Amino acid sequence: MKKLKIIILFILGLCLPEITTAQAGEMDEKAWQNQSKSVAKEFTNQARIMRVADLEGAKEYLRARLETCKDLSRPGPCQTILNFTLGYYYQLDAQDRSDSQLELLQTAKLYYEQALEIYPNNEKVLTNYRFVQRDMGDTEGLINTAQKLTKIFPEQKDEYYREIGDLLVLDSNYSAACKYYLQAYQENQTEPLNCERLVNHYLKTGTNCFGTAVFKFAYECNEYGLTNLALDVVEQDIKTQLKGDQPYFDGLVHLINLMAENGWIDAVRLQRIFGENETSWPADVREINTLFAGKAPNLQYLHHWNSKNRIMESPLTGLVSPLTVATKVVYSKAKDNIYQKGGLRNAVLLLESVVNLYYSNYDMDELIATDPTTFFNAAGDLASLYHKYKNQFDQDGNKLKRLTNYLFRVKNRSYSKGDIKQIRNFHITLGNIFYEQQKISGGGAANAEFQLRNALDEDRLGPIVNPVLHKMLGDVYVMRSDPKRASQSYMESIQDHMNLDNLAKAESLHREIVAKRLTTNNTEEDQKMKALARLIKLRNYWEGDHKEITNLDSTRFTQQIQRMEKEYTSFDLLDKKFVDAQFFKGYTDIAIRIPKTQANYRQQLNSKALQLSKDQTSFSTIKDYNRIQNIKSSFEFTSTSPTKARTIQTQTKYDRNTKKDPIEFKTFDIINLGLEVKVPIILYDVSEEITKYYRAEGITKSTPTIELENNRINVRTLNLEQPRRN
Repeated sequence: MKKLKIIILFILGLCLPEITTAQAGEMDEKAWQNQSKSVAKEFTNQARIMRVADLEGAKEYLRARLETCKDLSRPGPCQTILNFTLGYYYQLDAQDRSDSQLELLQTAKLYYEQALEIYPNNEKVLTNYRFVQRDMGDTEGLINTAQKLTKIFPEQKDEYYREIGDLLVLDSNYSAACKYYLQAYQENQTEPLNCERLVNHYLKTGTNCFGTAVFKFAYECNEYGLTNLALDVVEQDIKTQLKGDQPYFDGLVHLINLMAENGWIDAVRLQRIFGENETSWPADVREINTLFAGKAPNLQYLHHWNSKNRIMESPLTGLVSPLTVATKVVYSKAKDNIYQKGGLRNAVLLLESVVNLYYSNYDMDELIATDPTTFFNAAGDLASLYHKYKNQFDQDGNKLKRLTNYLFRVKNRSYSKGDIKQIRNFHITLGNIFYEQQKISGGGAANAEFQLRNALDEDRLGPIVNPVLHKMLGDVYVMRSDPKRASQSYMESIQDHMNLDNLAKAESLHREIVAKRLTTNNTEEDQKMKALARLIKLRNYWEGDHKEITNLDSTRFTQQIQRMEKEYTSFDLLDKKFVDAQFFKGYTDIAIRIPKTQANYRQQLNSKALQLSKDQTSFSTIKDYNRIQNIKSSFEFTSTSPTKARTIQTQTKYDRNTKKDPIEFKTFDIINLGLEVKVPIILYDVSEEITKYYRAEGITKSTPTIELENNRINVRTLNLEQPRRN
């Protein structure tokens, strides 16, 4: 007999909502409803005792008590609890009676439906109702219920969309499943299960939900840290092309590119695609596989993987060159060799093969345009090895001199073209080289300072979040006996760590800098360091699982809000945008841990967070994207039309160059990823209206209903879920 899974719920834990419209001279509404619940409690307690010896008698007793509920002034809560209990008892009965299981489940379903007639949005009733639908094999009913739940509980919208997709797959309706899997992914792109469903659907059923955007999807999954899934989907696409006798090389380039970016260089995936007999592989596959062996090649003599043969579009950079993908493979093997015993010599040879390609290539601009990082990484690593192991690899210093002169020469070309990204990369690489020189042999501090300062120049080159570079610059200032500027650079490094949510690193660096004693007591720099220490402590507190935060009653919530507002004004010595970003993170980190039943508290914290993001132009981590998603969900939770709110979108670097941003979105860069986040402007409008509502009604007021109609917003006092009056 099929074993049923039933969520066992304590009957009085149904959390039935209350109407707040008491009339003068009468018992208030809350008291009426409490009376109704109290009567139900007496009945269910008695039924629970009876059920031990006589389940049928307990059910009969509850059916009779339903009539008693009708005589109450507010019968709704009593009837709902008893109907729910009866439905639960019939589910239990169905577990052990295979002969009448369907009949018992139908009866359970009927009682749950009667409970839902009174409280149609009660999550716990709906949960057991869905189990009944599942065990009855009612796929259509399950889909309808899940669609309803996307509107009632929008913060779980992607979960319900996945469920609908799964149900459609069971019915072999693969194209319809695609629609819901894509909706789940669009709702929350960073949730691994949403990416996983789309990939597995392609792998198991051969259904491509992405169309021509398959590579864009793969790169997005990779950006979110789901590299295995990214590789799986590209591998499947290559197999699909081969099966249909279609060109596969574009997919192969993207597969190798993703493998090289993540340092996963091996032939296993190639064997899965092209077979285990490597001698029978196509020539272009055999050629790239020779690079997997880790022997230094002459890259300019590659045939199939030469950039002159093909430049392709890339979802991330706009262009990708097979030749620069090949250089990534060689660079990845070089990094492996650096850390292998006895591998240094081969590492140097591999790095030199990458750098020599750029020395010899007549169009280096094309190479850097299609891969803006590998050359700079290889040049920096090679210079470091020349510094550290001069006697082994560069006794006369000519190799390092040639490399440095080349970097200066090409940097000047980048300045003449105004290529900001290339300019920054050249400054970073040269800054690293001179920093290593100063540490190992001395004499590079002045050049290191110049290069690093220019690399970090946000006025000329745009925003950058790089705690390592700021710390290096601080070290250089210490070498040059300039403690004031050293302190400033170290503080900027700490702030970058905080922007990246690396609080442990920020705290560790702060202790290290304090130990250096670079600042004098009560100077402005000293006060800023103390302010940073307090802010780190606050961030750690806000992220922690503290009962005084997560179990807020009205008094503690009021105190928490007032405390944060007061704390916000105490950091005037620090940059306002930085402080705003930290409190944005803090408000949302607290809000996400507050129970859904206290939606009014979550909304107020999230409204404050969203207002603090108004002046920001960028985020630093994908966690900030998730924070924005959580804000949107908390507003939709009490919206009468959550599906009318636009989805928060992400787009890649390539997209932003080809698509004009519509005016109804505010766009943020995620600086350290190849993505932008597009937040609907209406979300900010809703936030302002919610803030006005709570300011007028009181911050512990019941959660309002949010109505969206033709981009007009109405926030009013009305619980989203109300029982019917009998």
